[in-house]
Amino acid sequence: MTQKFRLVFYAAVLSVGLVLAASAGLPGAASAGPTLVVAEYFPDRTRVWEVSAADFQSRRLVGEIRDPRGYGLNGSVAPDGRTAAYLVWPGRNRPETGAELWVLDLRTGGGRRLGADLDLYSAPRWRPDGQAVILRRADYTGRRFGLVEIDLIGREREVVSAQGAAAAFPVGWDFTGRLVWVSIGPPNEVRLADIPIPLPEGTPRDFTIAPDGRTLALRLAAPGATRLLTVDLASGRLNPEPGEALVWGPGPSRTRLADGRLMVGSDGRQRILGIVGEATEPLGWDPAGRHLVTRTVKGNRQQLGLVDAAGAIRSLEFEGYPEFWGWAGGGS
Repeated sequence: MTQKFRLVFYAAVLSVGLVLAASAGLPGAASAGPTLVVAEYFPDRTRVWEVSAADFQSRRLVGEIRDPRGYGLNGSVAPDGRTAAYLVWPGRNRPETGAELWVLDLRTGGGRRLGADLDLYSAPRWRPDGQAVILRRADYTGRRFGLVEIDLIGREREVVSAQGAAAAFPVGWDFTGRLVWVSIGPPNEVRLADIPIPLPEGTPRDFTIAPDGRTLALRLAAPGATRLLTVDLASGRLNPEPGEALVWGPGPSRTRLADGRLMVGSDGRQRILGIVGEATEPLGWDPAGRHLVTRTVKGNRQQLGLVDAAGAIRSLEFEGYPEFWGWAGGGS
C-alpha cells in the first residue's frame, strides 16, 4: 500500500472509518490456544482478525471498518486479551489533533467511542489493570503535549503536561506504579513521573518495558547506525545492549536480533532461536512463551511471521497490509 508509512518515532496509521461490522469470519472461530490480533489494511477498509497461532488457516473476522482514504487503525490489545483500543481519524481538523479513541470487544465485534481531539500518532497504552489507556493530546505549534488517561466509560484526566518539547510518548508503568514516558527535546529524556533520565545522542524509539517493570528497552537511531539501550528503572542506569532489536521473553529471558539471528537468553547465557535475516525484527512473545511474532518489511509490503520455541519459522499471509496488535485471551 503506497499510503502506508512510518515516521521516525512511531508507526503512523490513520483511519476515517467509524462503523464496525461484526462478522462470523472466515472460515469460522479461531481454534483453541493463543491467537493473534491483526489489523489488515486495504485502500478502502481495515479488517481486524483473530488468528490461531497453531493453525493460520483458522481465523475469525472480528470487525471491519470502512476506510476510504486507505490508511489504517493505530491499536493495541488490553492485558486481559478481550478488548482492543484504537485511534481513528474521521477527517476533521488534522490527524495529530482530531483523532478519536474507540474500544472494540474482541468477542462480539462491538465498538464504542470513548474520546476525541487526540493525537493519532501515539498508540494507546493500556494501564496494567486494563481499566484505562494513556494517549497523547498534542499542540505541535505551541510545543505542548498532554498525556491523557481515559477509562472504559470515557472519563478522562491529564496526567502529564509537557511544555517546550518536540514530542512526548507514554511508554507504560514501572514496578512501583510510576508512569514511564519519554520527552523528545532536545534534551531527550526518559521520565519516571517527574524524574528525568537523560538519554545519549540519537532518536529514541521502540520503547518496551520488561514484564517485571524494572527495565526499559529502546533503540537509538542515529545516521548510519541504530543502537540498543536498556534503562534500569530503579537506579536510572543506562546499559548498552548487543544487537539491533530486543523483545522480552520467553519468561524472564530476552530475545535479541543480532546479524539476522534471533538470540534467546538470560543470566549471560544465550542460544540461537532461529535465523530470520536482517530485514526481520521480533515484535513479541505470547503470554506462555511459545510463539514469537516477527515483522518483515520489503519495500512498501509487510509480512508477519511466527517463530515457535524450537525455532521453526512460519509466514502469516494476508492480502492487505498487516499490523500486529497483540494477543487475544490473556496478554498483549
